Amino acid sequence: FINDSINGNAYVYYPTEKGENKLISIEIPFINNKMNGIRKEYSRSGILIEETSYKEGLFDGPFKTYDFHGHLKSTGAYVNGSHYGTVDEFFPNGVLASRVEYNENESGPIKGYFADGKLKYEGTIANNHYFGSYKSYYYNGKISSIGSYDENGDEDGFWSNYYKNGQMSEEMNYKNGQLNGDY
Repeated sequence: FINDSINGNAYVYYPTEKGENKLISIEIPFINNKMNGIRKEYSRSGILIEETSYKEGLFDGPFKTYDFHGHLKSTGAYVNGSHYGTVDEFFPNGVLASRVEYNENESGPIKGYFADGKLKYEGTIANNHYFGSYKSYYYNGKISSIGSYDENGDEDGFWSNYYKNGQMSEEMNYKNGQLNGDY
């Protein structure tokens, strides 16, 4: 503390048995009572599992997450507390699993991939859920389903599902995420 303000790193530790060494769970940098700098989170085995940048108490700057083996899980950035720019998620082998291109409204196109990089789905994210048109694909590249989501992230309107050979298997109508009418 300096002048009744938290300045410097604060630490959160995992609970331990008496006599055991303290294991850091989270390291949080503070300036004038607000998180500023890179917050780090560790697994019980000491592996870094998250690095998140803060400025004046808000997410601001790059972030990275890792699995419990230390492999990169996701990367991206925040600006003034909101996602902005490219956010990537990865399979354990390092291959891209999904990508969102966030704009200043924290919305944007999303694409997901199979483990070998083939397109698995595509749509739009808004307010942390799907919004608007959506398509998913079989591994062979044929369309699996086509539909759309409303502003609440619920299925809305007609959805078409297809067999792997490309023939339509069913068509359904949704309203507010519930089946609506005959299908």
